[in-house]
Amino acid sequence: MQVANPRLWQLNAPYLYRVNGRIAAAGSELAGEFSTRFGFRDFRFENGYFRLNGRRVFWHSAHTGADGPGKHSAAP
Repeated sequence: MQVANPRLWQLNAPYLYRVNGRIAAAGSELAGEFSTRFGFRDFRFENGYFRLNGRRVFWHSAHTGADGPGKHSAAP
């Protein structure tokens, strides 16, 4: 299947397509049916940066290091 000029999934506009499938053996009744949603996008690391659909994306973290069971202390 080919989709001409698909609308790309973006962070601020997560456009999703739906595909439906049916399966049956030749000469028999329908054996199964499924449906799923998906999006077209291109993500990669390029020159040390993360890019989504060709645009650089900045990731932010809220990791505090306080999620472990051990004691944390600063180096002297």
